[in-house]
Amino acid sequence: MNALMDAKTNREMFSKIVPKYDLLNSILSLGLDRYWRNRTATLLEPAKGKCYLDLGCGTGAMSLELISKCESARVIGLDPVYSMLRAAKKNFEKRRFGKTVKFVVGDAMKMPFRKEVFDGMISGFCIRNISDQSAVFEEIYRVVKTGGNIAVLELTRPQNFVIRIFHRIYNRTVLPIIGGLFSNGSAYKYLAKSIEKFPEQKAIIEMISRAGWKVVEAIKVTAGIVSIFIARK
Repeated sequence: MNALMDAKTNREMFSKIVPKYDLLNSILSLGLDRYWRNRTATLLEPAKGKCYLDLGCGTGAMSLELISKCESARVIGLDPVYSMLRAAKKNFEKRRFGKTVKFVVGDAMKMPFRKEVFDGMISGFCIRNISDQSAVFEEIYRVVKTGGNIAVLELTRPQNFVIRIFHRIYNRTVLPIIGGLFSNGSAYKYLAKSIEKFPEQKAIIEMISRAGWKVVEAIKVTAGIVSIFIARK
């Protein structure tokens, strides 16, 4: 088990930060979150007519990025927090992509989908919050078709010693302070702790490989502040 809190507490925490969630993502990442999602969607290589799972879709930002790359693709966004999905639906109602995206309430550990239904899976800042990260890659493997790709964007720790020190200070001080000003400060204290507890790149690669995935690769972005894990079934 990897997460810092149980699934119910996690859902309750995220439901409280929905109103300012996207704004704080942008502020706390210094505007880099859009670039990170863009890079992740590009690496997934979405194709016309294919169907993709956006795991832990939140307010739909990654789904929107994916559809922007390939308008004829279809996306199913899965998230356990209903208020997040309600915000996602509102975000898509403002755009012309609404008919190609569907949002579903569900648990990543036991997804409400038959096996091998998706052509690929994308995820942004989700895996770190799941109670059993090894098992979730097995569940993703179950629902993705043979030959399908996955692209997982996560907050990680820089390898450079100096950058790592500043990164830790930022996470432990700036994150909860700004989070408290705009939203729920305790949620952003949790964010800092979850980044520190999240396994190193090598361990995540091993988790993904043990679940059966092939050609597993980790790409460091922005000095390793985030990493994108890609693999093929």
